[in-house]
Amino acid sequence: MAIRNIICIAIDRLHAAYLGPYGNTWVETPTLNEFAAKAFLLDRAITDSHTLAVSYRSFWQGVHALCPSEQNAQRASLVELLARAGFQATLVTDESALANHPLAAAFAECDLVTASASDKKVAEHPDDTDLAALFQTATERISAAKSPFFTWIHAGALGRRWDAPTEYGARYADEDDPTPTDSAAVPNRALSENFDPDEVTAVTHAYAGQVTLLDELLGLFIEAIDAAHNPDETVVAIVSPARNRAGRASSLGTVRRRAYSDVIHVPLHGSLSTGHEFGRPIANDHSAGRRACHTTGTLWA
Repeated sequence: MAIRNIICIAIDRLHAAYLGPYGNTWVETPTLNEFAAKAFLLDRAITDSHTLAVSYRSFWQGVHALCPSEQNAQRASLVELLARAGFQATLVTDESALANHPLAAAFAECDLVTASASDKKVAEHPDDTDLAALFQTATERISAAKSPFFTWIHAGALGRRWDAPTEYGARYADEDDPTPTDSAAVPNRALSENFDPDEVTAVTHAYAGQVTLLDELLGLFIEAIDAAHNPDETVVAIVSPARNRAGRASSLGTVRRRAYSDVIHVPLHGSLSTGHEFGRPIANDHSAGRRACHTTGTLWA
């Protein structure tokens, strides 16, 4: 059966080590576990830059971060190629910087979801979180979309605001662990040599809670996609431009330090129609970069 719809979900600052498909056993990610069990998964996807603008040049134009932009000024982007093939291209994002990216101009439509202030407290209900607002907009957009369409969804909340209700992170805390705070601020600093292990524990649990919230929202979103469009005609990919340092590599949050392997390894997996020759569950241990999104997307351009 021909592919008629392509959906790419890019979740910035998503840490592969917190996901079941990449070996994690203590953070609850049932949606991602089930998704990966039915899809292809790249075990060794790496990022070549943590800068958003450069990351999306790799995603959409298929070039390495070190490649001078002027050398590829005439290179057609993935968005342009799919638009020429008849796909209605839409961008849904909570990052104004991405909405204003030069390559984003190729999208026929762009939904910019307003993000909450980073210094606010955590939400009282999952529906009040920034991630929920983004996925609600994406659900409405895709439910009303006419095939064939190409929708790119970018979530920047993991690098900006951890607003999952406190019970999401608290479920991972032991009795003698630090009490979760009600702050949604994302930690962003280097750790000193004599850092407090309890601080790292609290950050780890808060981030794990945010990942679990994301997994729940992804489950609802995928259900909505399947209800609105034939799954055998729809490709869904889940990727991450860059990842957080939740107490690893001597730093917290998005602070830039050396590019250790723990930092450059990012999740990348997706579903393919059973009618496609690669439409079967498979884990691939070959190294791949974000340019793989461009290369794969052009299969239908």
